[in-house]
Amino acid sequence: MNANRIIEQTQLDGFSVFPIPGAARQVLQELDFKSLATGFYDSKSMALKLLSTDEFAGLRAGLKLEAKQRGIAWNEHGVIRVVEQHCAEKYRTHFDSHQYTLVVPLSIPSEEGVKYRGQLYMVPKARREPLNDFRNLITKSYSFLYRGKKGFCRLEKKRGFRFVDLKEGEALLFKGITALHGNVQNDSMNKRITMLWHMADPFPSGAGSLVRSFRSKLRMRKNL
Repeated sequence: MNANRIIEQTQLDGFSVFPIPGAARQVLQELDFKSLATGFYDSKSMALKLLSTDEFAGLRAGLKLEAKQRGIAWNEHGVIRVVEQHCAEKYRTHFDSHQYTLVVPLSIPSEEGVKYRGQLYMVPKARREPLNDFRNLITKSYSFLYRGKKGFCRLEKKRGFRFVDLKEGEALLFKGITALHGNVQNDSMNKRITMLWHMADPFPSGAGSLVRSFRSKLRMRKNL
């Protein structure tokens, strides 16, 4: 795992798929989330255990340096996302508030013949990086044109569309702030469990922060 190469590719293409290094795989094997029901869970302590392994620590350090050089605030936020069959959490096409999003699968359904298993889809460079939070809010609203199954079908036809079918042992880093993205339905009988780690919200007191605070007050994020 070459952290600099991953960051360079993410800057160039908007995303990078790479193999999860051995030390991190060992940590993943020690984590058991299969008893969790559908929903989002606060993952900070467990995620940091994974991200403190040498290879992931190098990737985070590189991203932090890149953010510092560009004058972007460094902050981090993570969740464990659990999706079962018929879950309502699908086709919620959106832009992230953070510069970078790291996706680490913890459990991937693998039934033969099942096409949609909660995979991520995206258009990596669907907008420019917003210069201020007002611009961020305005361009975020663009994502509502592509929400729901019909919106996804329209998005599939856009230039640059990607269907990201991660395999066991792979992770994804992408520019969440510029990528229009979401997840398809999970038709599998098994859960899809994913760690999402967001880094460097350039507007730490802006719209993204308010949404996270709102979710916290409504207890939309459960504690592990």
